[in-house]
Amino acid sequence: MTQHFRLDNVGLINRDKKLSFKFNGKKYFGNEGDTLASALLANGVHLIGRSFKYHRPRGFFGAGVDEPYAIVQLYRNGETEPNIKATEQELFEGLEATSVNCWPSVNFDIGAINNFLKIFLPAGFYYKTFMWPKSFWYKVYEPFIRKAAGLGVASTKHDKEISDQDWDNFVYNRKSLRGKHWELWQHISGCRQWIKVERDTATHEIFNSLKANEEIS
Repeated sequence: MTQHFRLDNVGLINRDKKLSFKFNGKKYFGNEGDTLASALLANGVHLIGRSFKYHRPRGFFGAGVDEPYAIVQLYRNGETEPNIKATEQELFEGLEATSVNCWPSVNFDIGAINNFLKIFLPAGFYYKTFMWPKSFWYKVYEPFIRKAAGLGVASTKHDKEISDQDWDNFVYNRKSLRGKHWELWQHISGCRQWIKVERDTATHEIFNSLKANEEIS
């Protein structure tokens, strides 16, 4: 597996474990520890999606939660999840993802015609154009705008991994006992790293901390 955009012997990936995945129907390979974004970049994939209004080509711009463009539709075990940031999604064997807000493909997007018509589509265009006739709003204008608005598509199928009762119990019926507990924290205002923290939920005293991949003894 040759990856000309991968730096040698740098980073926290496991170079001994290869993972296969698909993006927009094409098969690629990455390493354990990759995000979807880093694996795509290593394979020379730079076009990830299209801008919301004018459908201009967009690549990777930021990292982690700060990435504004690399939003994909994720598929796993026959289910789908919309609007996943490729910079946050850890790579796993068999991952499948597609670009959003483009048709029929991210490389040839019909919506890109908006970029050539931009002089006719200034700010406030929608509000001024779709006001008349009033009867057209719900039957013509709104369905058209929603169809063109892109981004991901939420699944209407039942989640097979967890029942409604199990989810209800997790959200509303947890015991939340007082005392020492191990928790998973993220440094969202800094390095974005995850850590494990042992904390007393009554006094908020911190007893121990570990890296996210370290086992609790």
